[in-house]
Amino acid sequence: MHRLVVTNKEGAARAIAHGLDSALGNKLNVLWLLSGGSNVKLQLEILGMLQNATHHNLTISLIDERFVPLDSPHSNW
Repeated sequence: MHRLVVTNKEGAARAIAHGLDSALGNKLNVLWLLSGGSNVKLQLEILGMLQNATHHNLTISLIDERFVPLDSPHSNW
């Protein structure tokens, strides 16, 4: 495990994109779990930075930190 400290959103986006792109470039299967809310814009920026993403080795899904039924208006799904 590596620890990375960044002080701004742009640095965080570049670091996450680099890690994802490195794994994808090495043909690893990647599961990227996303939360909703205020992170959506940043997550879209990261996705736009990826060079090696294909539907073959990148799976994106949502996570929900709240314990509510799936049909709840408070669910990220």
